[in-house]
Amino acid sequence: MTKIVGLVGMMGSGKSKILEIFETLKVSCFNSDIEAKKIMETIPFVRKEIIDFFGHESYINQTPNTKYLSGIVFKNPKKLKYLNSIIHPIIKKKIFLWSKNISSRYGVIESAILFESGLNKLCDKIICVEAPEKIRIQRIINRDKINEESIKERLNNQTKLKSHIKSVDYYIENIDFDITKKRVISIHNELFN
Repeated sequence: MTKIVGLVGMMGSGKSKILEIFETLKVSCFNSDIEAKKIMETIPFVRKEIIDFFGHESYINQTPNTKYLSGIVFKNPKKLKYLNSIIHPIIKKKIFLWSKNISSRYGVIESAILFESGLNKLCDKIICVEAPEKIRIQRIINRDKINEESIKERLNNQTKLKSHIKSVDYYIENIDFDITKKRVISIHNELFN
């Protein structure tokens, strides 16, 4: 049976970059963030639920207004939980279908909320990506073009991974790309055998 590996880390830790490394190693990967955006864009009842709850400003030309939505949900944990309650049941179904069609020896699920969503229960192994807060903040500023105060609000809403430390099988400290790549390859070789 194909192994499922969870990839988790705080915002800005570099999960997506690590997922790209796994993809270059021909590993089947599932990016929860990308899939969530696709769900919000393509499923009419999801769009309707979001507009009904968050208002018409939540979409611009059928595309989620992520800046608007982020400004709401990262300041209000209950609203974030509501948004996740719409999207995550569909994510879980997509992961189930994806897991049945994995073409590699193992597959990797990337999710910032792997534990909160219960996706960790689907995983045989879990990789945690870490980076110092200062580096994470700078990465988010560069990627999302938002200010440090907004970033800290978002980070405060993420569950601290330390509470799940016993569930993690591998750690990757993602500061230097070359060192990170070597670590990913080492984990890959172990998982592949």
